[in-house]
Amino acid sequence: MYVGLGDRAQLNSTAVRSAAGSAALVLRQYGHNKVVMVLEERTEFVEAAVEGFVLGGYRYEDFVPKKTAEISELVVLVRKEDVTGARKAAERGVVLAESINAARHLGNAPGNIIYPETLAKHALALARRAKLQCKVMDEKGLRAGKFGGILSVGSGSARSPRLIALEHLGGGKNEAPLVFIGKAITFDSGGISLKPPEKMEEMIFDKCGGIAVLGAMESIARLKIKRNVVGLIASAENMPGGGAFRPGDIIQTRSGVTVEIVNTDAEGRLVLADA
Repeated sequence: MYVGLGDRAQLNSTAVRSAAGSAALVLRQYGHNKVVMVLEERTEFVEAAVEGFVLGGYRYEDFVPKKTAEISELVVLVRKEDVTGARKAAERGVVLAESINAARHLGNAPGNIIYPETLAKHALALARRAKLQCKVMDEKGLRAGKFGGILSVGSGSARSPRLIALEHLGGGKNEAPLVFIGKAITFDSGGISLKPPEKMEEMIFDKCGGIAVLGAMESIARLKIKRNVVGLIASAENMPGGGAFRPGDIIQTRSGVTVEIVNTDAEGRLVLADA
């Protein structure tokens, strides 16, 4: 198979990553599960090519009766003198792509499978695998900590909210951490300010900011990045239940700032403010 890379003068990692992903997409469709990628002339693009290939081979098929065969083997062909560097680059590409695919998999899962409690369980399982520190604050802890934003957003749902904190201690003891913060609204109906029903099923993807933080923390831990990094994920389900917060309510966030609710579909800034 030959895959176009576009204008030679503009060839870069992005183009190679995209081309490799396209190749994986087609090869899996046709059932080819053992692949050799020839990069003897372009060893500098091994990481991008491998990352793109693993990303392109991803499928969300948890609920499909007949699954397509996965690509089981990828061999990257390089010059003998480039093998050591290429192997390290390929390993990095695999880690990045696998972390992204794990995040995509959670992102694609429906709201009856992934909700704040189950998302927190995934975070705890990741922490055990990747040797991250993880703390999960449930509804009781959120109330004790006066996290009024997250609690208000989750108040209409039978599924209580969570605040998830992941830590990677790869830097110096007194080094200030790099902090990622993401919202994970596992389903966003809009609350009492209800969204139109058309395409509301896509609101399972309102959790993807928090899911991206989870994927970033996985790759950071697996690559043993020498920095202190914290990932904070504010997770709630925004539903129009009997206990839901209302337009006109005034709530107090973790910082003590009061907020008048005008539209309950503006939930993201409330959970992010608390995080």
